[in-house]
Amino acid sequence: MISTDAMKIVLVCLLFLLSASLLQAQPDVVVNKIFNGGTNLSDTVELLVIKNRLDMRGMIVRDFTPSLADAESGAFRFTNIPFWTNVSSGTLIVLANDSRVFLQSNFLVVIGLDNQTYFSRSDSLRTFDIAAQDMVMIKSSTASFSGTSGSIHAMAWGDFSGGSTATLGVLNSIQPFLWIPRQANGNQILVTPSSNLRYVYSRSTTSTIADFNGIGAANLGLWNNAPTSVQFGVGNTPTNQRFIDSLRQQVRTSVLMQTNTERMLCYPNPADQSITIALPNIPTSSAVTLVCANMLGLVLDQQLLPINNEAVRFHYPLQHLSQGAYILEVRQNGHILARTTFVKNP
Repeated sequence: MISTDAMKIVLVCLLFLLSASLLQAQPDVVVNKIFNGGTNLSDTVELLVIKNRLDMRGMIVRDFTPSLADAESGAFRFTNIPFWTNVSSGTLIVLANDSRVFLQSNFLVVIGLDNQTYFSRSDSLRTFDIAAQDMVMIKSSTASFSGTSGSIHAMAWGDFSGGSTATLGVLNSIQPFLWIPRQANGNQILVTPSSNLRYVYSRSTTSTIADFNGIGAANLGLWNNAPTSVQFGVGNTPTNQRFIDSLRQQVRTSVLMQTNTERMLCYPNPADQSITIALPNIPTSSAVTLVCANMLGLVLDQQLLPINNEAVRFHYPLQHLSQGAYILEVRQNGHILARTTFVKNP
């Protein structure tokens, strides 16, 4: 039989744990991976939406330098348009430092930060530019472009110890926050592109939201890849993909995240060996080309299509592609007639 005093102690402990969990509420959206494209490719950040039906209007994505100087950082605010009002949990939002057009599929958005329909840019801050040592942050809709106040989540890499005490104090105050300050051998971590382009990504070792807060290489990893192996649009690791899938499991369908085309079908999706593509009512006046590109827009394959006056259905083999998300476009006379995305399984 539990005494009254014991029950009171248990109740106090439960209330303490509940209040602590409320104070440390999970972020609505997190930074999942970052890419330093160097001079030839666009610097890119991938956000993962945690909260279902998230209103992202007014949120800010920005990068920093080791000194956290506003004058050396780029910031972009999500515009006040209906598209951002109801984003599904498990959606990956791939934001590139360019003006590419908007691309949408189930749980995937790819768009250039210079697309003024979807983002407004701070005039006082420079272009979004990932550096050898840097931090990328997603901020709340009530935050200003400058500073770290209003942070929802941040991801950083490199040695900030050369900064002032105040700078380190600001870093230590950011929660939740993923940071690789140094490698295990003590060498400084850099993501400067060389012969291989460089990524930094969440390992998500436990497949929970707790994986997006911590310091050290156990939480974050560096990733070298050639441009043809870009993995944007899919999980970074099996455990990261498991967490993303758990978020998507809560959302069977999403009004806003449906494929943004009526003229192009591809199935199955995801696929292992090949996909079937259906293209109805394509005009036959001139040659039609199928283009396959990665999520950074690099064309990996293109071929002429056998078009006639009827709907076209054919198989597209995937053996030449590595695991990841890809873009398919049908082009004619320089115009894009149809576009969709698909995911290649291992």
